[in-house]
Amino acid sequence: MEGSTKAHVEKYDLFVLDIMLPGRSSLEITRDLRTEESTAPIHLLTVRDRNDDIVAGLDAGADDYLTKPFSLDEVLARIRALLRRGGARRPDRLLYDDVELDRVRHEARRGGVMIDLSPLSIVLAPALTLLLAVGTPGCASAQGAPAMDSTMTHAMPTTTNTMVGADQMIMLPGPLGISRGREGSGTSWLPDATPMAAVHFMAGPWELMVHGNVFVQYIDQGSDRGDSQFGSINWLMGMARRSWAGGDLGFRAMMSAEPFTIPGCGYPILLATGELCHGEPIHDAQHPHDLFMELAAQYQRSITDHVAVQLYGGPAGEPALGPVAFPHRPSALSNPLAPVSHHSFDATHVSFGVVTGGLYGRRWKVEGSLFNGREPDEDRLGIDLASLDSYSGRVWVVPSDRWAIQVSAGRLNDAEPGHEPGGPGVDVARYTTSATYYRPRAAGGSWATTAGLGHNVEQGRATDALLLETSLDVRGRHLVFGRAEWAEKSGEDLVVDEDPTAFSSEMGRLQAVARTYDVGTLALGYTRRFAPHHGWVPGLGARASLNFVPADLERVYGQGNPVGSAFTVFLSFRPTATGMASETSPGMTSKPMPGMPGM
Repeated sequence: MEGSTKAHVEKYDLFVLDIMLPGRSSLEITRDLRTEESTAPIHLLTVRDRNDDIVAGLDAGADDYLTKPFSLDEVLARIRALLRRGGARRPDRLLYDDVELDRVRHEARRGGVMIDLSPLSIVLAPALTLLLAVGTPGCASAQGAPAMDSTMTHAMPTTTNTMVGADQMIMLPGPLGISRGREGSGTSWLPDATPMAAVHFMAGPWELMVHGNVFVQYIDQGSDRGDSQFGSINWLMGMARRSWAGGDLGFRAMMSAEPFTIPGCGYPILLATGELCHGEPIHDAQHPHDLFMELAAQYQRSITDHVAVQLYGGPAGEPALGPVAFPHRPSALSNPLAPVSHHSFDATHVSFGVVTGGLYGRRWKVEGSLFNGREPDEDRLGIDLASLDSYSGRVWVVPSDRWAIQVSAGRLNDAEPGHEPGGPGVDVARYTTSATYYRPRAAGGSWATTAGLGHNVEQGRATDALLLETSLDVRGRHLVFGRAEWAEKSGEDLVVDEDPTAFSSEMGRLQAVARTYDVGTLALGYTRRFAPHHGWVPGLGARASLNFVPADLERVYGQGNPVGSAFTVFLSFRPTATGMASETSPGMTSKPMPGMPGM
């Protein structure tokens, strides 16, 4: 409680406190401040909306009491009113080091050079002690006026997002005060410490965000089954959110240009399998994403002080099955290629027709989905709606702000392509468990790791897969990433009978097709990130991998193990990562992230 300590020795114009802080109650802090005859206004924010709670807060010495959910406009209006009543001195010119902010002219400069900030950012700076455009925590000090130390804003349940070269803004937490950094793909969860990589702006009551990840790559997979290709792997997502009907209403639209930027049936990656192209199973390649990856709406609201409800659905979305999808996992964001075990974990992240409902608290969630479990067809421009005859359930546990753990199971009807031309699809029972860890590094950057186990049962045959992937960000500039996988793949999935002349007999061919093979891959890559430009960070990287197959598959993939000499070189572009600074919710501790321009 560093902020509480400083409150007793520094002079502040205003205190904004969440009533349920970790370690010590804000009511105690409020009483202490009044005992010491502090006259600064105190504004309490909380999910506690019972009459006796409000009376207790005001009797403790608070000047205002606002219950969640609330709008940002109302918070700011109340802060302005409290500052007017208190007669707080609000200087027109703020200085910190070589940064100068003029509140009257709505201008900001660093070293005499103009900084592009919105008027909203400049208005909020003195009241909420925002990080100025340099992206470095500090205290905004006014000439001739006491400094307002940023440590006191830890008690405010908002998120201060620092974006180098872009507008700064306040992002309110979700129901129960849960960090927005927890939101993964669909309704999945990430560790609270995960920063959001997005461009943010406001349009009236709507909070708007644009996320994305773009690679322009050349891939050479080597081996007798490998191929080479130049293309682009990419996705872009827009999200709109606002307070509505006592809760939180949001809309998402995620699209990919891969139907136009990935030639043929997909990009080459040895041992990857799944879906159909031109009536044949795709093997040793990853299919492109559809043009529409997500078109969905979501509504959340608190129903008690400790429990909230979540509803999600749309014509394209992700059911409650598996970990956060690989394009959105912090441990995989720097890796341009999909895991070869994708269809054992998160292949349902693009499902055409989804409805999900869930209940959650601050550290847990239970959710279930009805959805269309069929794989998208090879026409990647359409929306392949079908009956919601598949179902799944998932349980999340978030033991700390660095961990997110899930266990899930689902029944997918007609999920995988049948192996008879024109025949019915194959039903799949899928079970997964995974854990994602995210740790900010004191010197800047981060370390993210995901481990998972997937288990599929189809046509009476069970296959397993293990995944371990990690990404180390050194000071936001040097990214080292790796992935290790082991998977059981059927001869049908690998299409081992592609060349019938390789078999001495028809019986030998049938036995090879019916078998299950243990395959593995190790991948290691590096990306050099460069200075952000208009909120986006460019990078230049390379990835190399080793692939392992049993001796029985050497006739298919080539002699020797590992097989192939796979490598990829790429350019990458993604939004700056914005730390979840200044966010505290009841029962959890959250600290500012060091300036992290990218993961």
